This record gives sequence, structure tokens and C-alpha cells, in this order.
Amino acid sequence: MSKRKKIEKKNKIIAISVISLFSLIILILFFKWLLFDRVVESVNLDLNSEDAINVVYKTNMYSYFDYLGEYDVSSLSNQEKLWFVVETDDLYDKTLNFYSEGSLVSAEDVIEFYKRYFGDSEIENEDILCPIDNKPIFEYNSKEGYYKYSDNSHLHGGISYIYDKYSYPISVEKIRKANGDILYEVKMNKMFGDYCTDICGITSNFYGTYEDSLNKENSLISSNEYEDWEDYFTSNEKVESLYNKIKDELPVYTYVFEEVDNFYFLIEVKIS
Repeated sequence: MSKRKKIEKKNKIIAISVISLFSLIILILFFKWLLFDRVVESVNLDLNSEDAINVVYKTNMYSYFDYLGEYDVSSLSNQEKLWFVVETDDLYDKTLNFYSEGSLVSAEDVIEFYKRYFGDSEIENEDILCPIDNKPIFEYNSKEGYYKYSDNSHLHGGISYIYDKYSYPISVEKIRKANGDILYEVKMNKMFGDYCTDICGITSNFYGTYEDSLNKENSLISSNEYEDWEDYFTSNEKVESLYNKIKDELPVYTYVFEEVDNFYFLIEVKIS
């Protein structure tokens, strides 16, 4: 056999191998979609139904992560997870009491708390660090298995935060996949007020994203446009009237939950 024919035969074998491998990958992906990822049922829920109310309420629990915008739970850092536990407990649960003077918080309770929101997603106990100077705010005693407020002094200024945040659900979709998994997709708008570092008054602007509020850019509605701005904050209904003026300009946040044994665990948040 000539050298040329040998090369042609070798190239033919390589081409057949590549095509076969590509075909096998396509086949595997097809069966994965057919047996696992394929949506077999999709239902838009009435926003006043019990399921819809429960899962919409659950979105509020993840407000600490608003600053991330879009995110997958699988990509969260361990420090982000630990701060979620600290801040979410302080805002909603009031069971761990990280900020109480002399409080010792069980490491086991921290893990249990996190898993109530994220299921089997992993979290590790370690010092919880200040996001400004990277010094421990809550020190972890690995021998005794507890956290305590750090004795280290933090002389930097306070951390800014957004006040007057509002969320408005648009739709809730219940999805059943071929493998039996049940997902909920909650679509909603959010209005973010101004940043505050000290005593907060009524916000002067509303933005569509946390980032815009942080950068003071792309304000969608401003107090400068209203003589009776403060009157809008006397009730939720009046604030919602502000929302109705700008809702078509707001991005849509989609929260994706997996339902397991009647619990909702967040998977990801998307913005469109």
C-alpha cells in the first residue's frame, strides 16, 4: 500500500471515529433530555393559590443575595453562604441570634439553617469575615463547634445598604420534568431604593436593579417629579401605584425552585 493510501485510510478512520463520538454524545444528550430534562407538564398558577403564595413568599428569604443579580446556588462562595445564614436569620428567623452580645451559635445549627433554604447544597463552618477588611466578624471555634462575635475591633465605617425594596410577582409556573422533579419558576419585578449608611429616610429614587442603585444610575422614578412624594409611602397600595407607572421598564427576575417533600429549595436566579 502506498504512503498516500495509508494516509487517506488513517484520515478516514479518524473521521469515522470523530463522527461516531459526536453521534454518541448527541445520543446521550437526547436520552438525557428524554428521560430527565424533558418538561412533561407546565401549569401557570393563580397568584392567589396556596402554592403560588408560598413560593412567592419564599423569594423574600433570599433578599440578601440581591446584590449578586443573577446567580446559581452552585457558584456561591462559602463566605456568601455563611453571611446568608447570618443576615437571613437576623431579618426573618431570629433563632441563631448572631448579633446578640455574648451569644454562642452552634455550628450544627448554622448548617441546619442553610439546608432549610438550599437543601443538600454544601456549606462549611469557618470564620465569617468582614467584607470590607477581611477580618473575622464571627470567629469559629472548631474544637467546641460554635461561633462567637469577634473581640477584634473594626474601625471602618458602616456598610451601606438599600432601603425601601419592593417585589411584585408577575407569574408562577409549576413544571414537572420527565424524571419526576417538580420546579417552580417565579417571575417578578423589583424596585430598589437608595443606599443608606446611617439614619434612613424615605428613598428619593427607585431603580430596577441592585447594581443601578449602587451606582446611582438609571433611576426609573424620582422624587423630583412629584410634589407629594412622601404621600406615596403611607400605604403599600400607594407605593404600588408608583410601581405601576414604571413596571414595563423593570427587568424580570426569575427564581427557580425545586420542590422536595413540600419544601422549596432555590436553584438559580435569572434576570431578563
